[in-house]
This record gives sequence, C-alpha cells and structure tokens, in this order.
Amino acid sequence: MRFDAVPGALLREIYVENGVECRAWGQVREVEDSEVLTVDWREPGWPCPLSVRFALAPLAAGTSISVTECGFDGLPTGLVSHADHSDGWNYHLNRLRRHAER
Repeated sequence: MRFDAVPGALLREIYVENGVECRAWGQVREVEDSEVLTVDWREPGWPCPLSVRFALAPLAAGTSISVTECGFDGLPTGLVSHADHSDGWNYHLNRLRRHAER
C-alpha cells in the first residue's frame, strides 16, 4: 500500500491473492502524532469503503498496535467477510511483529 501519512492523501494498494493481482484504493482520513492512522479503502465492486484505524501505544517492552475495521454493514451480505479481514489483519500484524523483532 502506498500513501503519504497526511489527511486527505490518496492511497493505493496492489496485491496478489490466489495468483490474481488485486487493487484497492482510498484516502487517509486521520493522522495523530504518529500514534493513530485512519484510512478509508475499497476494492472494485464495493458500493462503499471500509474504514481502518491503526493505533499505537507504548508498552514497557515495545509497542502495542490495535486495528479496528468498520463499515461492513454498508456492503452487501457475502461480498466481504469480517472474519476473512480479521484473519488478514492477523497475518499482516504477525509479519510486522516478526520484522520488528529482528
């Protein structure tokens, strides 16, 4: 995903899923002191975007990150699964954790 961390900045993502190139786009909505980032994003065929909020918080031994995604109720039933997205965020966060531990 490419974007500038500035409210109003456009973002785009190109990724491969099951051997097929997919694209998503959206906009940065909120940036707070390098601790909070909120973006709206969508894929082709979605009638409305989903909103994702990333929040960082210091811990005694590192940093915690929480990811909150909402907007699923605006999408037709069966188009996008909250469970699939939750699995996807866990995958990406585990990759981020392993990278940070190096």
